[in-house]
Amino acid sequence: MLNQIWLVIQTHGHWACQAPCGLYGVRTVDRLKLPDLIAAGEVALRAGEWTAAREQFQQATELGESAPALEGLSTASWWLNQVDAAIGYRQRAFSLHKHEARLGPAGFCAVWIAAQYFAVYDNMAAAEGWLAVGQKLLVEAGPCPELARLMVMQTAMSSDWRATIESCRQAREMARALGDRDCEVLADSYIGLARVTGGEVRQGLGELDAAMAMCTAGEVTELWIVGLIYCAMLAACERAADFARADQWCSVGGFVERYRESVFSAACRACYGAIHVARGRWDAAEQELVGALRTFEEGPRGQRIDALSRLATLRLHQGRPGEAARLLEGFEDHPEATLAMAGLRLGEGHPRQAAALLERRLVALGEPNMQAAPLLSMLVEAHLAAGEPAKARAAADRLGALAARSEGRYLPGVAALAAGLVTAAEGGDPLPELERALDHLTQAELPLEAGMSRLAIAHALEAQDPELATSEARRAIITFERLGAVPQADAASALLQSLGGPRRTGPKGRAPLSRREGQVLELLGLGLSNNELAARLFISRRTAEHHVGSILAKLELKSRAEATAYALRHLRG
Repeated sequence: MLNQIWLVIQTHGHWACQAPCGLYGVRTVDRLKLPDLIAAGEVALRAGEWTAAREQFQQATELGESAPALEGLSTASWWLNQVDAAIGYRQRAFSLHKHEARLGPAGFCAVWIAAQYFAVYDNMAAAEGWLAVGQKLLVEAGPCPELARLMVMQTAMSSDWRATIESCRQAREMARALGDRDCEVLADSYIGLARVTGGEVRQGLGELDAAMAMCTAGEVTELWIVGLIYCAMLAACERAADFARADQWCSVGGFVERYRESVFSAACRACYGAIHVARGRWDAAEQELVGALRTFEEGPRGQRIDALSRLATLRLHQGRPGEAARLLEGFEDHPEATLAMAGLRLGEGHPRQAAALLERRLVALGEPNMQAAPLLSMLVEAHLAAGEPAKARAAADRLGALAARSEGRYLPGVAALAAGLVTAAEGGDPLPELERALDHLTQAELPLEAGMSRLAIAHALEAQDPELATSEARRAIITFERLGAVPQADAASALLQSLGGPRRTGPKGRAPLSRREGQVLELLGLGLSNNELAARLFISRRTAEHHVGSILAKLELKSRAEATAYALRHLRG
């Protein structure tokens, strides 16, 4: 349960429908000033002005122990990535709530503390203890705003989408009765995400659109709930492969852009990075994924698989399997790493191992589940590589059934591509399916998959029309090289060479880093500039620049951001 509620419960603060704030242990002479300070802190929190909020709540706590002020101080500190302080303030608020028998707020404080111990410190003993305390108090409290919100949050990562819908409906009714509008909209957004996951794509995206409209109109007042709704929208768009919708909402609302350096936004940035990958914006994807990874390393390290798995998938596309494997060290058996791990096994020439990984994950997800689509697509590839076209056909049919539930062009496109590849392996004519795939994927503006469709068409035409096959292969190479998709470009080049075209030059091997370059790489992992590198190592700025350039060349990295991600993962564990 802790893993399910971490990302969605971590930023809880004080809300308007909570029990009356009260003035616990405050001198009578300060009764008029304290509410003003707390109110000012609340305004600053809702505006995202964390430092100002912290100052207001700090002044309030100096007047005496006040649970609302302590909770606000905890929330502001958390947004400022001061987790130790945030936990301390929340524990003091918990004690005050519990002493005064405010069971709902006390229970939620306990669960919030449990989530921090789990995700940030990997302290399962403390996490389980605080979780048990929180659950007991919330059960005793009965219907209350805190219970309604927890009912929504703890479903966020559930694999049972039907149970999620039912729980969120109950929570929504409780929130409505208690006048908690923010919780109502949050429940609607998670219902939408669950519907998308279960294949009810049109209805689910419609509910998410409505929730996002409320956010961008200012109808949802608490920023942490706005963030959760954004995360739900991005996750739904990724699962439904509706990447254009994600771009459109991010351009309207701006939450991810505004709070991109906060711990809370790391999961959203990882998801948005995957959307950039799909749309062929690999430099932007690199920025988002590396930024998310850096934030996870600074805070909830246990959740960094969100960024690691997506960055590993990008590395596989880029023909850098060694880096992908290193990114996933320690997470090889994590469910979120399945796609990348299967890709590694497939690239190593072990298609049956890849298929076994994918099938295991598919069983865990259940059907229907839109998260299965990329797994099924790779499963088709694995079965074909293993010489098992019948199994590949079965996987392609399952993918086609999911595509029939989608609203966009992506899933019909990848399903048609999979079906075409199987038809070719069976000795049939794959061109109608492959042409349909190319049309869908081109219109969906998904260049990698469109290029793969074009390459498959070139293979299908190789014997009957070599001239047209050469043309298609050349166009595929242009797409792959523009993206930096090395394995696909090599495959297209091999076909082009067999048709009489020129050989493509492959990537060069790497030279080892010198001792000094290793030191520079460690400092890059800390985010130091060239001037700071020079000062730390007592070298000139020009020498620092030379070392950075040499590191990028030797490791085949494109930017300082990539070098930072490399250092974070490989030098800091």
